[in-house]
Amino acid sequence: MQIKEKSYLYQALNQSKEHQGVPLEAKVKYQKAGSKIYRGTLFMAAMVAIRYNDEIKVFYDRLKDNGKHTTVAQVAVMKKLIIISHSMYKNNCVYDKEFYKRQCGYGKKIVVAA
Repeated sequence: MQIKEKSYLYQALNQSKEHQGVPLEAKVKYQKAGSKIYRGTLFMAAMVAIRYNDEIKVFYDRLKDNGKHTTVAQVAVMKKLIIISHSMYKNNCVYDKEFYKRQCGYGKKIVVAA
């Protein structure tokens, strides 16, 4: 079982059963069977993260630039927040805003052969 399937918060954003495994062109509806409180809390956390967290803002803007609808991009940010928080819980660590940059290789000089 994957990490995101184990998370209780993920259940609030779970895809409905009839839309799992459909082609990418089809619209996917998210079921609203999960807790309304979880979804509301995650939504507000996602809005704050989009506005104030540089890494999340870049992620959100990239999705919007790729043509994703605003709601789809917001749900993706909500899922990303769940995965980050679950990882922090499992590894017993605090949030490090430089971690993403180190993992992606930002700040390293890239030598291009001429």
